Amino acid sequence: MRWAVSNPEKRRALAQLGVSDEITMATRAAGHKTMTKIANLMERCRSNGPMRDTPMGFVSAIMSSLAEATMDYMVQDPANAKKHCKAGFDALWRVIC
Repeated sequence: MRWAVSNPEKRRALAQLGVSDEITMATRAAGHKTMTKIANLMERCRSNGPMRDTPMGFVSAIMSSLAEATMDYMVQDPANAKKHCKAGFDALWRVIC
């Protein structure tokens, strides 16, 4: 969260790359491979939580939406950025665990 808020141009670039038709499936697969440890952690957390029967792609989309909303609030209200970051993390944790 803090990285994305501190680097808005890089956050925008990642968002654009995420929807680009120029990024190949092989490149996307390589990017996903670097996130394997995080994906495994998410799967372990989710396995006994309220989203255990929900497809992981849907869970990831929910997590991304929560993260984006949290980052937007952190940027819009920097005086309360830490509070928004904690609230976003707490919401995310309740979703998956």
